[in-house]
Amino acid sequence: MKITQIELIHLDVPFTPHTNQHMQYWLPHWRISQLCKITLENGLVGWGETIPNYTWSKVPADIAERVVGRNAAELLWQDELGAGVQMALFDAVGKALNVPVYRLLGHKKMREWCPISWWAMDMPPADWAEQCAEAVRQGYMSAKLKARTWYDLHAALQAIFAVVPEQFLLDLDFNATLDNAANAVKFLSTLEQYKQVAMFESPIPQGDVAGNAQIRRRIDRPLAMHYGSPPIMTTLQEDVADGFVLCAGAAALLRQAHICEEASKPFWLQLVGTGVTTTWAAHLGAVLPQAKWPAITCMNIYEAQLVQPAIELRGGFLRVPEQPGLGVEIDLEAVEKYRVDYTWVDPPRHLYRYRRANGEVTYYSCGKQELHRVYPDDAQSVCEPGSTLDVVADDGGAEFAELYSAVHAGRTLRRQEFRAQDESDIPYTKTALLAEIGEAWAELNNYIAHLSDEAWAQTDAQGWSPKDHLAHLAPWARGIAALLRRQPRWAAMGLADQIYRTHDVDQANDLLHAQTKDRPLTGVLLDLADAHQQVLLALAPLSDADLLRPYAYYQPGPVGAPFTDSERPIIGWIIGNTVEHYREHLAWLRELIEPVEQKELLH
Repeated sequence: MKITQIELIHLDVPFTPHTNQHMQYWLPHWRISQLCKITLENGLVGWGETIPNYTWSKVPADIAERVVGRNAAELLWQDELGAGVQMALFDAVGKALNVPVYRLLGHKKMREWCPISWWAMDMPPADWAEQCAEAVRQGYMSAKLKARTWYDLHAALQAIFAVVPEQFLLDLDFNATLDNAANAVKFLSTLEQYKQVAMFESPIPQGDVAGNAQIRRRIDRPLAMHYGSPPIMTTLQEDVADGFVLCAGAAALLRQAHICEEASKPFWLQLVGTGVTTTWAAHLGAVLPQAKWPAITCMNIYEAQLVQPAIELRGGFLRVPEQPGLGVEIDLEAVEKYRVDYTWVDPPRHLYRYRRANGEVTYYSCGKQELHRVYPDDAQSVCEPGSTLDVVADDGGAEFAELYSAVHAGRTLRRQEFRAQDESDIPYTKTALLAEIGEAWAELNNYIAHLSDEAWAQTDAQGWSPKDHLAHLAPWARGIAALLRRQPRWAAMGLADQIYRTHDVDQANDLLHAQTKDRPLTGVLLDLADAHQQVLLALAPLSDADLLRPYAYYQPGPVGAPFTDSERPIIGWIIGNTVEHYREHLAWLRELIEPVEQKELLH
């Protein structure tokens, strides 16, 4: 089993489109995968993977000198050779001995199916809900989510639980952003009402032994911590964790897993990568008794698994391969497609904007990783209702350049936004908004429910009948529903982008009227009711904070005349196309029909 050749291949594997909307600004360098290909003298090939910008051990620069000419079996337990090399060694030796990798780990096989979890960075409520819904579609039954104090987490959890089955569980990883035990106990206790919140990970700095002990005593959820901080004997003696996160090479993992077994502490394996690393994690999970919590590999963030056949999950579990080695083949077409000669990806230039429900905004010039420290150091609120964080991307314009310069000059910039004087009566909570929409909808329906045939036959100076007014409301409501789902608004309304952008509102309305003027009344009423319902369904997963997001967040790119104010909060657009629109046309209907009603009363 002498090694004759080792080759390192760098790939740039894109994130899935939805994941990339957020990851491109925080961890774009996670796209880089380094595949390791080891060839034995008998021609057998072993494959492994390192995510070099997030790994327990990079492959050393002199790796060829260390391994070429050596017996692969003698090198299996040398963690210092790096993640991808060790993986490739086990794959090659397993193939040479015609056994699956788990048979080489020296432990009895515990399970044929290993639990695995979805992973998502911090995102607004609607995006987390979309991520978790997709997780369910792909066979996951749990997710590890990067919980952050700049979001309204109650709104986020409620949005998620509206779209996943009740068996779907969450691990909320705060990465110490709750800062101290006082914050943590107060806030985490409010999350205990959610049965699907399964555990909390690293709510405060792990070195705060007394603080973590207090949290564990007072919070009715398991507390997970990364193994080794504080030292394992301190962690066990002070009993500050219910279980652990293990991320290490095979030799270290087995030592750590043995201690967890003796202490009866469950853990999950956290080994980040594509399908290659995910398969490696399955072999480890098959033999480690306390690997009972779902593994985290982040496979779901990548558009390609790099393995064949594609990995499929069932009920949140991954089947451990029985074929020799890792038991999967490398997708060589994908390797050639994504092969690159660089090892790092920089994020686009941007700022972070923290919004509070009262309209106060803070711009941050630091990166997301630094924000984990800067935000609590600024004594900002902990998961304040209605709060959110979004990205202000560099659009190449003078306005961004001026803002970017101002923020960098002082590290942060605070100011009041969105509470313009003429918007002071806008409801800034979803509950209030839904009440407003419901009231306006009821007013409209109560009025038209009792119209006579003569009233329906009336037309105004523009030739519009009551039916035309109602038909007009439907496409604008349907457009808002599409907008909130981040789908093309104008297509949902039946307008081509280029047509809308070259006409004013009146001309656009003429086009819409031409599409509906011959539709029967029954069809118009059903269409309007459906459009109204679509708005309510689109609003369901959104939080108060999502309502403060700008139009440009939901519909990136040029808005089109006359709607050039794409930075206004979306709640204004929702109200304008539902509450205000319903009442505007109700007033016109009354003006049109009341003379007829008065005439009927005289008779």
